[in-house]
Amino acid sequence: MSKSALKNKKRKEAAKNKTKTEKDKEDALAAAATMNQNNQKNKYQGAAGLLVDPDKEKKIRKVNDKLAKIDKLKAQLAEGKALEKNQLDSLTKEAGLLDELKALTI
Repeated sequence: MSKSALKNKKRKEAAKNKTKTEKDKEDALAAAATMNQNNQKNKYQGAAGLLVDPDKEKKIRKVNDKLAKIDKLKAQLAEGKALEKNQLDSLTKEAGLLDELKALTI
């Protein structure tokens, strides 16, 4: 075989091996993703054995943060500080946030 034919043969084999290893990696990643999804469905957290929904916990934290901000605004209002319109609007949303928090914690 000529020099260029050997070079081409070597190049083709390298490309073939590369696609094979890429396919193997994709298969391994797909298997790992499937396994990870199965593990996340029933994730054990805590010694009490409680199953916790992370999305629900995130919503609860957000509502608690909003309520804390409203408490700060109330304190500022009690001090006699002038509040902006959007701050006054957030004060009116307190009852709705408390209802939402009750619904999430039940």
